[in-house]
Amino acid sequence: ASLGLPPLHSGNPPSSEGKGGFGMLMKFLRRGAIGFPLGILVSLVISWATGNDRLVSDLLVQRVGSAAGTLTLDLFLSGIFGFLCMGGTAFYEIENWSLLKATFLHYLIVVVCFPPLALFLGWVTKPVELLIMTGVQTVGFFLIWLIMFLRYRAEVRELNELNANRETSHTDGTES
Repeated sequence: ASLGLPPLHSGNPPSSEGKGGFGMLMKFLRRGAIGFPLGILVSLVISWATGNDRLVSDLLVQRVGSAAGTLTLDLFLSGIFGFLCMGGTAFYEIENWSLLKATFLHYLIVVVCFPPLALFLGWVTKPVELLIMTGVQTVGFFLIWLIMFLRYRAEVRELNELNANRETSHTDGTES
């Protein structure tokens, strides 16, 4: 992901990896496949951690009509959400996308998918709960972006310094 800084060139031709297309779709699907069971696991852990003695909400049981069908639907949709969240991390691999663009599109997947899912499954029942969850997600994505930005900026500076030292040693005719 680009930081808006000039790229360093290694002299090697750019790889087609991370440029989008079929390879990126496969990366999205592979990561999503990992995210599906993680989404289920997170749903179960949250139910357990919140002291909920039932794995699904009463509201969803009323909508679906049976406890077994409700549990299946809850776990399946939790898995789909995990699939989309984890699959969206593939955006960070697209070399010609900025970190901001990749983070924003990944954030959009989460923020667009979460509210209808959370309301339907009964994870949240009040608009204020939904606003709080959206705020938590927004702050979380901002912190992730900030940490990654600072890390990448430090790496770029270090590589630029190494490159400048290398060019200086080649100009002087000395090798370090």
